[in-house]
Amino acid sequence: MYFNFESTLSYSETLYYYDDYDFGGETDDSEDDPAGPDSSQPTNDSSSSRSSNAAGSIENSSINGRRYYTNGVDLLNLSKSFNIGLLSGNDVLEVTGGSSNFANGNNGEDLIILRGGQGRYLGGADNDRLQVFSAGPGSWVNGNRGMDIVTGSVDGVTYRGGSENDTL
Repeated sequence: MYFNFESTLSYSETLYYYDDYDFGGETDDSEDDPAGPDSSQPTNDSSSSRSSNAAGSIENSSINGRRYYTNGVDLLNLSKSFNIGLLSGNDVLEVTGGSSNFANGNNGEDLIILRGGQGRYLGGADNDRLQVFSAGPGSWVNGNRGMDIVTGSVDGVTYRGGSENDTL
């Protein structure tokens, strides 16, 4: 299903190439706003007037304890606690551990796979897939905007589709 590549990322992160996931074409990042409605960070009138390259300005940075990755396709396997924003791109996140985790896929058709750990996971904008095979009690998955597919039947997990026609 995947091949392991050498990683330059920190703390137990491993890059994988998933050969069974259709990454599709590049997404239009002109509407990127990682502190927008999909984020847990509050917004105000000044944030809505940001330029269209707001996501580019926080790419590969850490703000208020949240690490933002790239506007490209990010392929991550995380096994320790984390607080991340994936920005644009059709990202793949596989979670195998950690507690009080937070991930927001933001723009792009993201795939978030839960195989362990406990936390809150948001698909973000566009049509995302969230698959729950195992997760700690109190975990929460939400497709957010887009026509998302959320699958799983793990006890103690809250499943939400979001604002559009989703499949649960």
